[in-house]
Amino acid sequence: MAGTDKRAGVKLPENRLPAGFRFPPLGPAAVALSLAFAAPGAVHAGSNLDQGAYPDPQCGERPVPPERPERFRFRAELDQYNARVAAFNAAEERYVRCLQAYIDNAADDIKLIRRKIELAVESGKR
Repeated sequence: MAGTDKRAGVKLPENRLPAGFRFPPLGPAAVALSLAFAAPGAVHAGSNLDQGAYPDPQCGERPVPPERPERFRFRAELDQYNARVAAFNAAEERYVRCLQAYIDNAADDIKLIRRKIELAVESGKR
């Protein structure tokens, strides 16, 4: 089922992600299970873990692309539009980098949690 990107008036698939976006090789069930075993306050560098609930990404709203006029009457209009496109591209790149850092940190959190679970299981076998 496709939706409409109101910013650009373009039809998009419902779950479209920015170019360059990578997910760690873990499903939602693995994330939920791993988080169930997390100890509050057990945080390491590059982590999203916090006291309480797992945080949402702090990347702000996705940038809105500028609307392209049907035609440009003057060179200055084209230059202004190109400047808005360049600013959008830079903001979109920052947004994607932020989301990627969030995903990478989440994957690191899951690795740490899995290791803690493994240690607990090994300790229980002794």
